[in-house]
Amino acid sequence: MTEQVGRDARPTHYDNGRETIDKIRDELGDEGFIAFCLGNALKYEDRAGKKDALDIEMGKAKWYRQMAQHVRDGSVPDPRSERPGFEPYVRSDAEGHSIGEHIARDLKRAVAQAAEYWPHVDPSMPLVVQAHQACDFIVNMDRVAKEQGWT
Repeated sequence: MTEQVGRDARPTHYDNGRETIDKIRDELGDEGFIAFCLGNALKYEDRAGKKDALDIEMGKAKWYRQMAQHVRDGSVPDPRSERPGFEPYVRSDAEGHSIGEHIARDLKRAVAQAAEYWPHVDPSMPLVVQAHQACDFIVNMDRVAKEQGWT
């Protein structure tokens, strides 16, 4: 394990795939994660020099304050950004799928469903065009359903 936990290197005892700090952010959301970071910073400041060396504790506090600032407004870089192999945060679900992957999956599913009922969705077109065509179909069907009293 490195002595510079959370700062210059990723500690080996957290080496289980995705960084735990990112999993915490997924779980808490950004506002909760900012509070988590500020709470950790306060903890390290309050115990500075009492558990570990003063510079180590204050370094951890600074790291958590920088992470909170980074998430709050992006005015400072992610404190991990100088690490070799750093990968920027991407929000994921419990299975590790990014939000973008969910959107793409749902969009493809919606386009496929619309194409079953409306032959004007052209599968040879780019997905974004198919999605636009599918949206036109959905809006039209919603209007028809209201006119017919189906909704």
